[in-house]
Amino acid sequence: MIVELFGPPGVGKTTFAQALAARLRERGYGSTLALSYRPSEGPTIAGFDGLARRWFPAFRRVTRPAIESLMVAHCLPADSPEACAATTLRNLFPPRGVIMALKLRQYLLRLSAQWHDAARTQDVVIFDQAYVQIICTLASLTSVERPDDIETALDAVPQPDLLVRLNTPVDVLIARLAERSRRMSKIEHLLELDIETSLTAAQIADRLHGLMRKRNQTVVCVESIDQRSLPAAVDKVAEIIGRIRTRRLTLAGVESEGAA
Repeated sequence: MIVELFGPPGVGKTTFAQALAARLRERGYGSTLALSYRPSEGPTIAGFDGLARRWFPAFRRVTRPAIESLMVAHCLPADSPEACAATTLRNLFPPRGVIMALKLRQYLLRLSAQWHDAARTQDVVIFDQAYVQIICTLASLTSVERPDDIETALDAVPQPDLLVRLNTPVDVLIARLAERSRRMSKIEHLLELDIETSLTAAQIADRLHGLMRKRNQTVVCVESIDQRSLPAAVDKVAEIIGRIRTRRLTLAGVESEGAA
């Protein structure tokens, strides 16, 4: 079972994914995390001026995707649905600039390989961001959007078993993004969206949420405001996952009886 989270940068996707995985394990489910990588959220080294120094994490952020891309390149069939989806997204939303193009290509390759493997496991695999999130990000970066681009992109990408939209008030989101920006090195700033683009991504996430509901995809919206609201939101999603898995086991049992 694949669970995919989406929402604008700073909404708390990785934090929520980690909390959800822990809750599912408490309830006896096999749960695996497929996380994006953000060294700026790791340990810091303070300089003489008191500001965080993150040159080594930033260096890892540049080199690690390239290394992983080489490692997984031979594992993903070129004609797989995931590989085809990656090609479609690159063609629909060509990124601006060499750095963003390389970042997108590497990320799509790693994501496609992870998704290909996740679709073949019995665990609940939680992606803190995946194809829907990429559509959200790419659409926010594209200055000229054809009306049907997002619909075409949604048609092309593989669907998760459960899509979770994380939402938070705009003022909270802006404060988080400003704090994240303050903690970044100059190198990491080159790899991140600016605050204005991140807020545009929030609007596109609203649009995507509506489109997914119209498509009758299983999607749930939860608030990600602070640590106090986190447990209730995690419990809500864990309950839905439990119901989906129970329903599938029941259907599988009915199909087995019919076959017998």
